[in-house]
Amino acid sequence: VETQFKDGVWSLKWVNHHRLLPLKDLESDTREVWFVGFLLEPEQEEEKLERKLLQHRIIPCFLPPDVHEKFLRLFCKEYLWPLLHSMQPQWSYFPKEIYSKYRESNIKMAQILCDVIEEGDIVWLNDYHLLLAAGILRKKLRHVRNPMIVFFFHSAFPSSDSIMTLPPRSELISGVLAANTIGFQV
Repeated sequence: VETQFKDGVWSLKWVNHHRLLPLKDLESDTREVWFVGFLLEPEQEEEKLERKLLQHRIIPCFLPPDVHEKFLRLFCKEYLWPLLHSMQPQWSYFPKEIYSKYRESNIKMAQILCDVIEEGDIVWLNDYHLLLAAGILRKKLRHVRNPMIVFFFHSAFPSSDSIMTLPPRSELISGVLAANTIGFQV
């Protein structure tokens, strides 16, 4: 969803090409589909934006600009994405500080999900941005019996040679394996 703040009012626009939009078709009289996603922390009127998003069944996970930058652009796009596609990341070293923002963002997302998940809900985690989230959820969801967690990979899964170069590989793989179901785009 795209957000815009103009003249004191927030407006939302669904991005039609987004790969999660077909999930809205799953809605029925007995089933609601909610989206939880990362958004850059707004400079103003955060509560107004959150209310507007909730009206559209969107629960925001706001990230401060520095965390958003390190999590999304630096770790996900510049380090992890190339590695998942069996390419060398731009850095010759593992960026521990940037990875800590990736972990922090996954923890924040998992906490937001824990606050809203109820028994019978299905949690769909989407892509490499959330490799840790299923594992975190599994540990935190003590109040929900048999939570159904689905993890779907839209990107390639790396070769074993590539994954072995990633220092937190055990943590990342364990996170994904905590899901009940794992899907891959082919």
